[in-house]
Amino acid sequence: MSDLLAYLDSNDARFHSELFEFLRIPSVSARSEHNADVAMAANWLRDQMQRAGLDASIHPTDGHPVVLGEWRGAGAGAKTILIYGHYDVQPAEPLELWDSPPFEPAIRDGKIFARGSVDDKGQLYLHIKAIEAYLAVHGALPVNVIVLAEGEEDLTALALDLGFSSHSHFTDAFRREFGTTPSDVRRSASSRALRRMSKNVEI
Repeated sequence: MSDLLAYLDSNDARFHSELFEFLRIPSVSARSEHNADVAMAANWLRDQMQRAGLDASIHPTDGHPVVLGEWRGAGAGAKTILIYGHYDVQPAEPLELWDSPPFEPAIRDGKIFARGSVDDKGQLYLHIKAIEAYLAVHGALPVNVIVLAEGEEDLTALALDLGFSSHSHFTDAFRREFGTTPSDVRRSASSRALRRMSKNVEI
């Protein structure tokens, strides 16, 4: 077994526990009664990014905050990978259609069932833990990494459009690095998802 696989195996129980903790936060961005839960999820995510070895920060917006994680140890000449995701979720209703409580993760047939387990908390968490494992085993990444996580993708993502308007230095740096803006990344991701969905729909 490689050192990387050994790290993943030895930390498997912790990874599951952390993911379940994340999934238990009802970060429903579309419901104002969950604003505190969305903020809790943002703080939780920042802490996990820091634990993984990223320089992480929370950026307030006109809506829910953006969480930004960076690792620049590969140097200015190395490529930079952007990982986009979101930590908010859709409302869980209608609750009667759930076989188990939406914010109490359950494992059935080897699959995790909870609101956000796939879209998008599970996927976002997986990226962060992959970074953690690689840094823990190898000490450095071969590329620079930016993790950009928003809290309104399941609402309107308006915060990503407007939230950085008061942080022009960030937007300008982002455009120099990637030739685009954070909000354009989000729209591009949504367009790709819609195209994938359309391939599976008969009209």
